[in-house]
Amino acid sequence: LLKDLLDRSEIDWLNAYNERVYRTLSPRLSQEVAAWLRQKTLPI
Repeated sequence: LLKDLLDRSEIDWLNAYNERVYRTLSPRLSQEVAAWLRQKTLPI
């Protein structure tokens, strides 16, 4: 992912998507996997 090629609306969309993925999946995951997912879905 090349952040420099994204405009503000694309960054906002991606960050919202990543947050939704984390909130949806993390309750169903082990703590270890949820921590990994959190790192992969942090805002850019």
